[in-house]
Amino acid sequence: MIASATAVQMLTGSREFASANALFASAFGVLVDDVLMSIVGTSDLEAGGLVYAYRLTLREPIEDAP
Repeated sequence: MIASATAVQMLTGSREFASANALFASAFGVLVDDVLMSIVGTSDLEAGGLVYAYRLTLREPIEDAP
């Protein structure tokens, strides 16, 4: 999944999240078609030395987890 850097920057500008990494680390996951997917990895997408988006590696929930 790709997340816009503009949207992430709006959230990381708050006092609660100092960086995109802090935001993603504290998230329960991402809703995709009404399924909460866990974030298992992130990477910056850059052009001209500026981050324009974040690639999120997601994992589907494990069925019947305790």
